[in-house]
Amino acid sequence: MDLFDQRGIQPMLISEQVEPYDDDGSIFELKLDGCRCIAYLDGSGVDLRNKRDRKLLSQFPELEHIYQNSHGKCILDGELIVPVEGKPDFYQLQKRTLATNPFKIKLAAARSPAAFVAYDILYLNGKPLAELPLMERKEVLAKTVTECQQFSVSRYIERQGKALFEMAKQQELEGVVGKKMSSLYWFGRRTKEWQKVKWMKDEDFVCIGYIPKEKGITSLVLAKYDENDILHVITHVTLGVSRMKMKENGENVFIQDLTYEEFMSLDKDRMKEYLLTEEELQENRRYLDSLEGQMEMKNVPDAGMEEQENKLLSELIKAAKESKAKEEEMIANETLEERLKRISFSPQLMRLFGKAVAMKIPEEEILKYAYEEVSMIKLGQFVNNYQPKAKAVG
Repeated sequence: MDLFDQRGIQPMLISEQVEPYDDDGSIFELKLDGCRCIAYLDGSGVDLRNKRDRKLLSQFPELEHIYQNSHGKCILDGELIVPVEGKPDFYQLQKRTLATNPFKIKLAAARSPAAFVAYDILYLNGKPLAELPLMERKEVLAKTVTECQQFSVSRYIERQGKALFEMAKQQELEGVVGKKMSSLYWFGRRTKEWQKVKWMKDEDFVCIGYIPKEKGITSLVLAKYDENDILHVITHVTLGVSRMKMKENGENVFIQDLTYEEFMSLDKDRMKEYLLTEEELQENRRYLDSLEGQMEMKNVPDAGMEEQENKLLSELIKAAKESKAKEEEMIANETLEERLKRISFSPQLMRLFGKAVAMKIPEEEILKYAYEEVSMIKLGQFVNNYQPKAKAVG
């Protein structure tokens, strides 16, 4: 089964937010305020899926014909948007992703049709393209798509990131993404080869608990680490959609259930798996829906909120430090086989690790390259240039 038939692609992720910049080795594209989407197109139809692999075409039936504008069997990475008065409207997009009534969906589609903007191509006619440099993939993409009102290719400029950012700011668009021209496509990985520059700012927070309110509405208690790794409560944010409503619409597949003990056993890096960005709060995708005991702050009066939060924080910080120490000890003692099982590497990297083992390179030397942000180029250079150490003659 090839990449197209497997489905389930995890899109490449954008690294941390940076200040506006120019770079001779980068291109810059507008960051659209929409939903990241992988599109599978062939001669018979289209399958649109969000970054969590949920099918979207039933909410956006007006896009069912866009396969007619693609030349070949392909997989595209792009953004699903709902333009209103010439700009992406995230609120309208959010309403559509949660809609279930076919009649209301058709009305919304007629009133504000959605569009798919492609900015990368990952596969074409049986050939994976992820290992091609970005600019070669862009050339293939331009030849694969015939644009129409609801299906287009993302425009970009070379080098001048600051100028594009100023234009985005003037037009009140979300921001800009800078991408290295030579960048490969790493499935599900976050690399510094793609960087975002946003004037509509967002922040990352740790969700440390929730407060059930009337009619099932939930308020999340958010905290943030400072430069000294001290966790501070920042605010609590009320979600616009009830947990009951989300479950009715099938969103419960995204709810991650943890007991209080399980949550408290996580180290800080694992806790980051539950980080909530502003965008994710708006999408209402992430919930810690079964934190029990002290983590569930039912009917806590405002006057007692600070005391309750401080108690939670002290326990979280203590648990994070203890768990971090255990993880460091585990990593120091794990074998190459254990590390390769723990960390998800691309097939290309796994082949290089296999080659290193076949060459009988000592495991302790290979282990230096078996970390999460390993570069295929660096590992390849290490393996291809490896010279065994000469044994001392005594």
